[in-house]
Amino acid sequence: MRTVRYNTFETNSSSTHSLAVPKKVEHIPSDVRFHFGDFGWELEDGIDPADYLYTGIVTGSQEIREKYLPKLKEVLERNNIKAKYANYEVASYKLEDGTSYSYVDSNYGYIDHGYELEYFLEWLFEDDDRVLRFISDGLVFTGNDNDDESSFFINRNKKDLYDWEAGENRPNPYYMENYDDYDWFYKGN
Repeated sequence: MRTVRYNTFETNSSSTHSLAVPKKVEHIPSDVRFHFGDFGWELEDGIDPADYLYTGIVTGSQEIREKYLPKLKEVLERNNIKAKYANYEVASYKLEDGTSYSYVDSNYGYIDHGYELEYFLEWLFEDDDRVLRFISDGLVFTGNDNDDESSFFINRNKKDLYDWEAGENRPNPYYMENYDDYDWFYKGN
């Protein structure tokens, strides 16, 4: 069963990602380069949000790619931002009923359960400014929910979290004092 809540989406697997879109930015770049990456269960920060976004769009479903890649390019064009995109090839397969689907091989990059980004993408692309703020100074944290350390790592907008090993709440060592300066999205699957 899946429960959908505002700014949250989750399923029953173990990779967890936090995406933070700054509410204000000082500088929008005039040139952006998009690369692929592998975003799964590892505890990682310092991830380029442009790479995460591009990987999620291109390696997502055919529907996501066809809907959001043109929108990304339009946003950048409208705002006079030059962009360089990593190359990829689209493969396809045909079902017995004749229906064809295209996909981008995960060798280019992947986001674990990347199709779960659709709620985030819908919200993000409602406003050019959101896209630009995320690409400029967005934050991406990846990890898993297999232990308390990862839970604390991902939930930087939470001052205290329940420590299952200790059996009590404890301060989050990764807590960000300025968490209110961001709109937060948590992707757990």
